[in-house]
Amino acid sequence: MKTVEDIIKAIDDELISSKKEYLLLGQANQLLVNQGIISIPEKSAKKLKKILEEHKIPHAYQTKYSPKQWRIPLSKKGELIKKNIVKRKSAENNLNQNNSNLTVCPACGFDLFVPNEIINESYIKCPTCCKNIRNPLKKSLDLTGTKGTELKIVVMVVIIIFLFFVFNSNNDSGFAELCFKLIFSFLIFGGLMKLGSYFLKKSIVNKNRGIWDPTSFPIGIIILIIGFGLLITFLFNL
Repeated sequence: MKTVEDIIKAIDDELISSKKEYLLLGQANQLLVNQGIISIPEKSAKKLKKILEEHKIPHAYQTKYSPKQWRIPLSKKGELIKKNIVKRKSAENNLNQNNSNLTVCPACGFDLFVPNEIINESYIKCPTCCKNIRNPLKKSLDLTGTKGTELKIVVMVVIIIFLFFVFNSNNDSGFAELCFKLIFSFLIFGGLMKLGSYFLKKSIVNKNRGIWDPTSFPIGIIILIIGFGLLITFLFNL
């Protein structure tokens, strides 16, 4: 049989890995036999029980009430090891969380840590180059939200304009045609208003973030003017 210290260590390791509070005498015997710390004849001779009765494992105890059981909890050294494992896992979890907050500044290539307090900000400032950059860690950015919105709006407006002129090329006037023209007129107007508002909002957001954007504002104004002009033209031609 190996030493009492080997027995205590084997039981501590099992308790830590299995997250149990203690092992019963029978469980401890089976564990020690499986690991070759005690032999089967020693188990039959109740060697471990004699060790417990001699208080060679001081933290082991016997229950007061029947049926009495020997219970072997963690030793003081085992408790310390368990605390260190918990601390290490907590540190690893914090490290993984910190890694998820890392990105790279596209302006200077600096590894940029984004605190949780500003993780949902649309723009963040790089402490190295002091430039405002779009926050890649934010799941949904502001403005209109999804990538390619400008193209989708433009395509929608072009299709509506095309359909309008198809209907407008028919010289047969009637109530149905008038309704179609009104619907398409306001659809075109609404699409241009949405597109113009998008560029104006983009210009305002970039200005507040300190980002140079000389094109969004005039584009937005031009689109809004075109929208109002087309609406007036369409209404006069009804």
